[in-house]
Amino acid sequence: MKRVENGIPVLAYHDIEIGFRLGSLNPSAAQFESQVRFLKEKGYRSVSLDEVVRDGGEGRAVALTFDDGYEGVHRYALPVLVKYGFTGTVFVVTGFVGRRSLWDLNLRWLGGRHMDWSAVRDLARAGLTIGSHTVTHPDLVHLDDRRVRGELVDSKRRLEDALGAPVDRLSYPFGRYDARVKDAATAAGYRLACTIRPRRGEDGRDPLALKRLCIRSLDRLSDFRGKVREGGPTRFQDCKEAVLAACNRSSLIARRRYDRREDEGET
Repeated sequence: MKRVENGIPVLAYHDIEIGFRLGSLNPSAAQFESQVRFLKEKGYRSVSLDEVVRDGGEGRAVALTFDDGYEGVHRYALPVLVKYGFTGTVFVVTGFVGRRSLWDLNLRWLGGRHMDWSAVRDLARAGLTIGSHTVTHPDLVHLDDRRVRGELVDSKRRLEDALGAPVDRLSYPFGRYDARVKDAATAAGYRLACTIRPRRGEDGRDPLALKRLCIRSLDRLSDFRGKVREGGPTRFQDCKEAVLAACNRSSLIARRRYDRREDEGET
């Protein structure tokens, strides 16, 4: 069986929901349950990101991660994880707790709602690991050093205050990072950080640039099985991923425009 670059596949989810919303990153609750049921029936166990780095792929294991801290993760994903005995890591955007996102295709009325602090604490009590996804979900690569530090340090501090426990995991917004951002993450006290695809030439198991595979609403169960068991998408699926990734750049562009307006005092 071909293994993924990490050894243990790390899956990246965003929102889990019932109903329709624009975008490809929001599997339905039914899709999510069918995927977790598949993992359970095939003998997979869920592991922490520490185990991904340390073990590199012993036995049938998978790591589940959720970016943004959407309300649907608490409402729909958590009961499924508990039912099948799985766990995961949830990366929270601290400045949007209890609010709607502003980067979802720049259509604010369609943006997913983020869980409140009570829900974040529920996840932690249920055994999920909570990490940072910054304060405002910016493109860190385009910020100056002071703002990068603020996004990383302030989000970490807010989470630790809310949970009463250390927080040392980070997910880069939009999967974007460079050497300067990695150095800032280390200085802020993060031990592990996730991207979507690492930069060319970098180790997919680098603790500060862990590669993850996006799970999308358009993924059939056969697509999901391929990502978990066969090291990622087939050639056809990889082309589809490239197209979808290009479409999702609209969120990145919208976010940058929002940041520019904020800098100019227009928001």
